[in-house]
Amino acid sequence: MIPTLFKIGPLEIHSYGLLLAVAFLTGMQVALAEARRRGLDQERLSALCLWIMVFAIAGSRFLYVLTHLDAYAGRWGDVFKLWEGGLTMYGGLLAALGGSFLYLRRHRQPVLTVCDAFSPAIALGSGITRLGCFLNGCCFGRPCELPWAIIFAPDSFAGEVYPGVPLHPTQLYLALSGFASFALLWSLRRRLARPGHVFFLFLLFESASRFVIDFFRHYEPGGESVLILGVQLSLTQVFCLGLVAIALGGLARGQAQRTPAAGSGV
Repeated sequence: MIPTLFKIGPLEIHSYGLLLAVAFLTGMQVALAEARRRGLDQERLSALCLWIMVFAIAGSRFLYVLTHLDAYAGRWGDVFKLWEGGLTMYGGLLAALGGSFLYLRRHRQPVLTVCDAFSPAIALGSGITRLGCFLNGCCFGRPCELPWAIIFAPDSFAGEVYPGVPLHPTQLYLALSGFASFALLWSLRRRLARPGHVFFLFLLFESASRFVIDFFRHYEPGGESVLILGVQLSLTQVFCLGLVAIALGGLARGQAQRTPAAGSGV
C-alpha cells in the first residue's frame, strides 16, 4: 500500500487525499458536461459543485466520527486528519443531497433533472475515491482464502488489524461498483428522459451493491448492528435497504405517471 506518495519538506502528499481531489475534479467536469447537454444553468451548477464537495466531506466525516466516538475521545484534534481515512459515504451522500436540495430550491433549479445530470459523475467519483481507500489501507475486508485476497502492509490500517492475513479487497469491490454504476448510467442517460429516472437508478445500483459488499467488509468488534430476519446487518446495510426502498418507490412512481390510466383513451 502507498498511503503517502511523496514528501516535499514537511509537506506530505497522501494517496487518499490526492485521489479524493482527482475524484472531485473529474466528477465536476463530467457533471457540468452532462448539465450542459441538458440545458441547465452552468454558473449555478458550478457553484453547486463546490458546495457538494464541502457538504460531502463534512457529512461523511461527521457520521464516521459520530459512530466512532470512543476512538476520538481525548484526541479530538484528530477529527480533522482526513488523510488518515475515516469517511462514511452515506453521511456525505445525505449531507450533499440535503444541501443540494436547499441550494436548488433557493435558485429555482429543477431538482430531479440536476440529480440526473450529477448521478453518473458521483458514481465515477466514488470509484476513484475507493482506489484511494485501497492505497491507504482503510475500508478493508474480512479474512478470506480467495485467489485475489490481499495481504496489506503491516503499517497500514488493515495490516495492523490483520497482520499477514489475506483479506477481501473490499475497497476494490466498491471501486468496481462505482465504475460499473457510472458505465451503466452514462450509457442509459439519453434514453432515460423522465426526470429522476437516472438518479433513482443510481441510488438503487449503489445501495444494492454496497449492501452485498458489506457482508465481506471488516467492522470493529462490538460495532453497532441490527438483527433482521435472523441476519446480522451493519447500520450501513440498514441504511442501504432504506435507500433501495426509496429508489424503487421513485422508479415505480415515475413509471405510474408515464403509463396512462386504463380507459383514458390516450
